[in-house]
Amino acid sequence: MSEQSTKIEAEHEVIELTKDHLKVHLKQEVIEELKELTKNNEMLHRAIQTLLRWAHYPLISLSDITDVSIEVIPTPPGKQELVKLIIKARYHGGARSYEFHLNPKDAQKLASDVKKLISPQF
Repeated sequence: MSEQSTKIEAEHEVIELTKDHLKVHLKQEVIEELKELTKNNEMLHRAIQTLLRWAHYPLISLSDITDVSIEVIPTPPGKQELVKLIIKARYHGGARSYEFHLNPKDAQKLASDVKKLISPQF
């Protein structure tokens, strides 16, 4: 992977990998749909607006990543095949796992790119 970033668009989110971090955020159309779905309920609409304004979009430093793995997810017939990409990272003196449901090709690419970038740490 060069200086360019890897960008994977999943069903509801966008995952971007750069040489320094992994960033996750909701797709804009998902944000707009949430706003539209809650527009007739003032309390829910304000809550969604607040969450979207103050939401913590995970920014995972590559130096904190300790492991990357892929697990198979059972898929019902006729549904898109997905796998679970699991990123384990140090977090405030402890550990945290992040899970992303992706198609197998995207999961393999992202896992491979992350492993290449973190391999010098080990």
